[in-house]
Amino acid sequence: MDDNIILMEDRQLIPRWHTSRKAFQLSFPNAPREIVTSGENDIWLIKAIDIWKENPTLPNAIDLFVRLVQDDLREHKLYSTLSKQLIKSYQQLPDVIKNLVCPKADYLDTAETYGYSTSVDSIRLIIKKLKALVEKNPRDSWSWMDLGFYYSIIGETDKAEYHVSVARNLDINNSFISRSYTRHAIHSGDPELAEWNLRKNPFLKSNPMLLSAYIALCSSYNIGRNNVSDGRKLLSNWKGDASRISELLACIGTIDIKNGSIKKGKKLVNQALVSPSENVISHISWLNHKHKVNIKNANHNSISLERNINDLYSKGNFKECRSELMKMYNFQPYSSASISDAGYLSIVALQDMNFVKLISENRVPKSHMGFSELNNLIVAKMLSNELDDIHRDIELLRKKVDATDVQTVATFNATCGMLFFSIGNIETGQQYYDKSISLLSKHNNQRSLCVANYFYSMMLKDCNPEKASFVKKEAVRLGKKLGMLEIS
Repeated sequence: MDDNIILMEDRQLIPRWHTSRKAFQLSFPNAPREIVTSGENDIWLIKAIDIWKENPTLPNAIDLFVRLVQDDLREHKLYSTLSKQLIKSYQQLPDVIKNLVCPKADYLDTAETYGYSTSVDSIRLIIKKLKALVEKNPRDSWSWMDLGFYYSIIGETDKAEYHVSVARNLDINNSFISRSYTRHAIHSGDPELAEWNLRKNPFLKSNPMLLSAYIALCSSYNIGRNNVSDGRKLLSNWKGDASRISELLACIGTIDIKNGSIKKGKKLVNQALVSPSENVISHISWLNHKHKVNIKNANHNSISLERNINDLYSKGNFKECRSELMKMYNFQPYSSASISDAGYLSIVALQDMNFVKLISENRVPKSHMGFSELNNLIVAKMLSNELDDIHRDIELLRKKVDATDVQTVATFNATCGMLFFSIGNIETGQQYYDKSISLLSKHNNQRSLCVANYFYSMMLKDCNPEKASFVKKEAVRLGKKLGMLEIS
């Protein structure tokens, strides 16, 4: 899968990662808060509903409320009624139930209405509060998972891994925990672990949100089992709420479209728009832009930052696109992909090196940065002729190179080439750029090849104008072919 946001080459319905306190709000931002849900797939839930209706005591209300929360059914038509009943008896509730009933009393992260805090100081405070919660209730798997989320934001990967593992061990079959753990594993570069985690969940074939995550994962990374037939079977028998199958519909529809069954795939994707998640809206926008698949109702009124990003980029509105990318970082801050894209646009399209330095210089320690963000920062500093400590930064970047990934290897070579040009060693600089371009050409990585040629032409402009013109024409040719409006 691609590690970028702007019109990625390949996309599937890989789950977003949200905290337990904001998951529904951010996954279904325009959804009504009460949706009729049959619940007929869970006999224990049906039994709990019957018991509560017959005898609506506080213990029965608590039991039903917790079942709805654990099954990710906060949109259930009884959820609001139960919340009101429990709030009336708030002082009689156990602490853990108080936190479930009134998360905003303990909301922790209030800095963003459509996203999360990204300030390190704010995150440290949130982590402190979450630690207090798990000290009071060590079995609060959701707060353990939320701790992993916030440690991921500040780049403390070992602590993030520890806390998400504790959450999974506490509540191994819970849908929210399983999907969150899956997204963390993918973010950590271990899709095989993500596949294993989902495959071991006993509710995989009956829970559409788990099954969509599994099919999307296996399709994206070419691993695991082909469960598309299980997905179609679940869709044909589904009697529950439409929002819970939106991602599964879009996931299988995308596979059909990629396999050439356009009409069949579009039918499923259109069904996904009946009650879509934010991820579905973003995905359908990508289908429209990348595969020119015209989906009816694609301009659904649900909020989607990723859709906005791709729309603005496709129109060449790079400054507005960059602003949306920074909002996207607030929306999914454990990943620096949107910051990397914002940095790329700042350098190539907007020639705004100061923006790159401002957002990345002190965000997290450089040792915690991803490869792309650190590379952008180094390039911005070199193009600003700020070469103090640049060798130290290059050495740190070298340690982040994945030797099995052509793009990072080629990018590192190109950045080294820029460094040699910057210090006046033209011959060595050309050798590094030629090596990078040769590697990208060999593996047909055309987008990265276009960017490498673009920067190479900049470096050659003064010392070899004729070659610079030739290389620039090649970059522009590729840019036009690929719809890269920033390369001109």
